[in-house]
Amino acid sequence: MPTAFEIRGPFRVPVTGPARSRVPIFDRDWWESSAELRRLATAKGCYVFFRRVGRADLPIYVGMTHGAKGFRTECFADHKFKLLVKGMLGKTGTLYLTLVERVVRRGRSSKEPTTELEKFLIAAALLSNPKGLMNTRSTRTNVPKWEIRGVSNPGPGAPSRQVQQFKRMMDL
Repeated sequence: MPTAFEIRGPFRVPVTGPARSRVPIFDRDWWESSAELRRLATAKGCYVFFRRVGRADLPIYVGMTHGAKGFRTECFADHKFKLLVKGMLGKTGTLYLTLVERVVRRGRSSKEPTTELEKFLIAAALLSNPKGLMNTRSTRTNVPKWEIRGVSNPGPGAPSRQVQQFKRMMDL
């Protein structure tokens, strides 16, 4: 049976400063601000920080929890905090965090599915925001050397009927 993950969020991350100089606020109490965040603080999986600019959501950083550490410990670790500051500096938008929680099952579980998911999310984030993604690991090897126009990297404008039908057929 495949490992299951559930999307949680997005959760707005507190920031401070003027519009183009916003930086995240490292606030330990943030994880206590709701029952859902309290529960997720010790959960494991992958996470995506993104900037919301109007109707566009631009990924800034994709990460995963390691070992016994949960989201609380991983998401705002020093080096990630520095990457978030760099990702927000000089840019407008609101910072959000989406958590992709690994569904806990009985018994011991492998780390491999979470690592595979992180690579998949980095590849998707690279397609969405190639110049703004702050990840350094898995960014070269995850860039596909192909595209299906209108499907894997949709450009501006409405997709053709053929593309729409293909996406429905493939459940994309």
